[in-house]
Amino acid sequence: MPPTRLNTGDTIVLTMRAKLALLAFLLLLLPAGFAAFPYNAGWLKYADMRLVYKIDTSGVTSNEPNIYVTVDIDPTVIQEYIDSWSNICDEANKYDWFYPTFTYASTQNSSQRMLKVVEYNNWQTFTVGTCGSIELPTRFVLLLPDGVLDGGGDYQYIDHYVYVYFKYPYADDFYDNPVGYAPDEYYVVSGSPIIEYTKSWPRGHYLNHLGARLRIPRTFTVDLSKPFLFCYSGTADGGGPTIYVKVPPNEYRFDLPSGEKCTNISTLLRNQGLSGTVDITYIDLSYYGVGIIEWAYLDYVWPIPQSVFRRILYGS
Repeated sequence: MPPTRLNTGDTIVLTMRAKLALLAFLLLLLPAGFAAFPYNAGWLKYADMRLVYKIDTSGVTSNEPNIYVTVDIDPTVIQEYIDSWSNICDEANKYDWFYPTFTYASTQNSSQRMLKVVEYNNWQTFTVGTCGSIELPTRFVLLLPDGVLDGGGDYQYIDHYVYVYFKYPYADDFYDNPVGYAPDEYYVVSGSPIIEYTKSWPRGHYLNHLGARLRIPRTFTVDLSKPFLFCYSGTADGGGPTIYVKVPPNEYRFDLPSGEKCTNISTLLRNQGLSGTVDITYIDLSYYGVGIIEWAYLDYVWPIPQSVFRRILYGS
């Protein structure tokens, strides 16, 4: 059976920074929808803005596998989001946080599940303040989880939603996003490839070459008297990850706990005798050297540079 392609209906825009007046307006538009799908997915804490789309299922004649949803995001909304972070230039000129993450939920199953992006279309040019410009897609073709709508044969009697999450700067998720760094575009220090997506895991990426190092190829200028947080979510059967922090000419290694954690790199480096302002030329993440490991996988990494620290944590 050929794939079924659906479009989304009216868009409701909800920012994580929304004021109470805006929230009240949204509740009037979609009272059951917002109440049914609270912002409760732990790994989405690094999202700065959320869009909610209701799926138009009128074109579905049979809820067979291989159903795709097409989401068109208003370029004006994307530009407004970029403008809110236009003073943050990406040293790697990737701006992977401008690529959204998509989830699916319905009134039958409010659990948000990841959607796979199969096409990026309608590319347009967006201005990033004084940093320059970037080409970004505005149309996304998404494969539904397991290729079908919730509800089985009764899918038309429930409401279906796509959630679009725009990330904070420097947040990299690993949910089958072929445009950002993962899984193909990270620099591999040893082994090949370091990250390989596998459907055997419900989310994230399996680190199948244990001992290889995932490099975050950006330079950070860090005042060690202030916090420089490195947040991550990952697991392994042999313990937590190891990070390697390069402050030329030296490289420092730190073993971190497993799970969803944040560590203050400034504190770690001060404990090594460093002080003042330093340049960190890379941060590598690995699961090598933390015990006998059979498997490991990574959900996301998020270095929070000091230029955005207060805005993210305190809204200032």
